[in-house]
Amino acid sequence: MPVSRPNAITHICTAILKLQPKRVLDIGIGHGKWGMLAREYTDIWNGNYFNHQVQIHGIEIYEKYITQLQREIYDHIHFGNVALLLGDFLRFDIVIWGDCIEHLPKKVGINILEILKEYHGVSFVTTPRKFMPQGCVYGNVHETHVSHWTVEDLEPFGNVKDLNGTLLLEINNER
Repeated sequence: MPVSRPNAITHICTAILKLQPKRVLDIGIGHGKWGMLAREYTDIWNGNYFNHQVQIHGIEIYEKYITQLQREIYDHIHFGNVALLLGDFLRFDIVIWGDCIEHLPKKVGINILEILKEYHGVSFVTTPRKFMPQGCVYGNVHETHVSHWTVEDLEPFGNVKDLNGTLLLEINNER
């Protein structure tokens, strides 16, 4: 689905307020929730409603999800598969990968987690705690759930919390 459950919103938004990132990456834009919240808790809270100072980038594999709404929020939208694009980016202060890792095979997900751990500041990854079967949604075959992630799978990469059915992995590579 081009949306994610709200369980991690408070935790991630509190971190955005605290860290005040200059560059944010939202992997799997979907409807644009994380970009909108990042914009609100950085630029808008700092009085930059019309003169944005924070660069918010997004990656989306399914171009049909992108409307004028997302184009207004994100400074740059990159289309394609995160596994092929992520290595081309400069360092981001915060990366948010909300309810998308389950759409990829484990090997691919692990490779992306390794990139996040090595090259980016603080990354937040959310996924359902229990496997939830899902196929094509809104004509998007990339919505199919192909892997299930456990606390044990995610712990090698950072701190994992169970937020009422949503696993939240926080990878902290602050230098």
